[in-house]
Amino acid sequence: MKRVGHLMPEIVEWENLLLAFCRAERGLSDKHEADVYRENLDENLRFLRDGLADGSFPFGEYHSFEVRDPKTRMIHAPAFRERVAQHAIFNLCEPIMEKKLIDDCFACRKGKGTHGALKRAQVFARRYKWYLKLDVRRYFDSVLHAQLLEMLGRVFKDAHLLKLFAQIIGGYETERGRGLPIGSLASQFFANHYLSQLDRTCKQVLRIPGYLRYMDDFILWGHERDDLMEAREGVEKELHGIGLQLKKRAHPERVRDGVPFLGHTVHPFRMETDRRARVRFFRKIRSLEWQANEGMIDELELQQRHQCLLGFGSLSNLVNLQRSI
Repeated sequence: MKRVGHLMPEIVEWENLLLAFCRAERGLSDKHEADVYRENLDENLRFLRDGLADGSFPFGEYHSFEVRDPKTRMIHAPAFRERVAQHAIFNLCEPIMEKKLIDDCFACRKGKGTHGALKRAQVFARRYKWYLKLDVRRYFDSVLHAQLLEMLGRVFKDAHLLKLFAQIIGGYETERGRGLPIGSLASQFFANHYLSQLDRTCKQVLRIPGYLRYMDDFILWGHERDDLMEAREGVEKELHGIGLQLKKRAHPERVRDGVPFLGHTVHPFRMETDRRARVRFFRKIRSLEWQANEGMIDELELQQRHQCLLGFGSLSNLVNLQRSI
């Protein structure tokens, strides 16, 4: 695929900046920053347009806090004005990066997500006898900035855009030259793209019969245990080349015993939801209803997010359970 250029004029178009603002405020539990930004919307968007155009926009201002879902994670949410800036950039860049991803990559992609990944896992569970579940050790903290920028340079040729990417990426570090903040729109797309070469290696070079990735959690599927053991060595070599390591020395397991994945245990013809995932499901349902009662989200957003959760819950009969309580 040829590298793409000349995106900056479209990124700084007024219509795109307005769209970026609308998308940035969507789904926020606390609308205060968005409301303040809206009070001087034209002035703020002009500041954004000029800052992106001349490279002076101040990236790297984060609000950090802990969440437990179920494990404790540190979230680094960008300031609202940077949230708008990232939407403005990725309104144009995300569709291009999307084309670089394989079909069996499911995180942070329209029409895929957790629901799609679990359904695809069940297809593989019906087809293969063995699976090998792998995940990357401290993935977001370990991404190499220079390596990521080199990868982006193979997709985009606009020097000014690549400079903006460098400013976003360089605005956060866990150690020198490493790390992406969990909680940033840009991080989702960067992290997905960082493993896209691994995806192609697994499919085209290692020729793994079945392959499925959800961000840094991935499953290899096959008919023979020894084939998966050999494939694991190839995966470790590929990850080492981009500064990453697997969490632990995993071994192939039999599909007939169930495949633990994304808060579920996947069987060929049924799905079991783990206890902690059930608790989170009902907590999110109640949280949505509370936000609606407090006027934090409107009826349309309530219905859309509610339907999304119910669609996820229907995989393992959580919907019927929810309706009965």
